[in-house]
Amino acid sequence: MSKEWKSLMEIAKIFQGKKGRLQYPGRFEAAVFIPLVETDEGLSILFEERSPELAWQPGEISLPGGRIEKDDLSPADAAIRETCEELGLSPVDLEFYGEMDFFVSHMGLVIYPSVGRILTPEKMKPQPYEVARTFTVPLEWLLETEPRRGTVAVATKPQEGFPFDLLPEAPPTQYEVLFYPYKEWVIWGLTGQVISSFLKTLRENE
Repeated sequence: MSKEWKSLMEIAKIFQGKKGRLQYPGRFEAAVFIPLVETDEGLSILFEERSPELAWQPGEISLPGGRIEKDDLSPADAAIRETCEELGLSPVDLEFYGEMDFFVSHMGLVIYPSVGRILTPEKMKPQPYEVARTFTVPLEWLLETEPRRGTVAVATKPQEGFPFDLLPEAPPTQYEVLFYPYKEWVIWGLTGQVISSFLKTLRENE
């Protein structure tokens, strides 16, 4: 160090009020929006069926969202921007409620979910190059439905010279995958995990 740290107060002052930032160099960071809408079936969540022309996860079910860009002021701003771009809306068409805890996938993807409402769903014009179609799922159905569950094992391949002698033997890593089959669609993967966390928060605050 170029400076001799003699005072705990000096260190405390540096960290006072700081908020943690994700420090995973090279990881892909994205933000999603959980859009609540009023429908004939009651309060619902809007989902997207991704365009089959997309290079990444074509045809899968997702929430509006995308990569956090350097010009975004926060993950929430990224979620709102992406939602507006994909659904042909403007920020005034959305009502922002707040953020949820972020998720880190076993593949290195970091997801920051936000929650809010689409005020004017009748104005939506989904962009066909990103969104094949949209659909809504009643919140009541999601709260009453137990998802199907599966387990995936994660394999790693250490390279030559890895210091195994310094580490205790560890069991294979596994993680759980949730599936919500609804009509002709299946909500699963990270989207399923985000929805499950959202529902858990609602239940805990009943």
